[in-house]
Formats: sequence, structure tokens, C-alpha cells
Amino acid sequence: MGKGKTTASNLPFVSPSAAKQPKQPSKQALALHSKWQQTAKDMGGGRIVVKKEQAKELVKEILHDSFRPMNITEIYQVSSRSKSQATD
Repeated sequence: MGKGKTTASNLPFVSPSAAKQPKQPSKQALALHSKWQQTAKDMGGGRIVVKKEQAKELVKEILHDSFRPMNITEIYQVSSRSKSQATD
């Protein structure tokens, strides 16, 4: 090929399917993932969430489920328990 004008006929051919194939994860990455997965299961979870939007939704759901209305007796019991733990 000379220094002439670049055209479609003198460009190297690259298969579109070959260019878009995702890389396979390395053995080290797979081992790390399985370690994290096992830790998640041991902690009572079941999956690892990587995407930020999914994580936000799960955290929001967990926080929503963990907070509930309390009456005055429950508030007193919680505050007295936390005070006794602080003095120990």
C-alpha cells in the first residue's frame, strides 16, 4: 500500500463478531469472585451486586424494611438498653 488515499478496499478486514466478543475473566478473578460469593453466603446474603443502581435499590429496601414505627414503650426500652451498654 502506498501513501495514497485510504479507501475501504485497502483497509485491513476485521470481523465485527471478533471485535465485540467479551473477554473471559481470568482464573484469579474467578477465584476472587467465588471467595466473595462464599463470604456473602456466610453473612446471610446470597449474591454479590456490582451495579451501583442495583445496590442503591437493595440498600433502600433493606433500610425501609428495618425501620418501623415504635410506640413510646419501645422507644424507652431501646434507649435504656443503649445507655446500659454504654456504661459497661
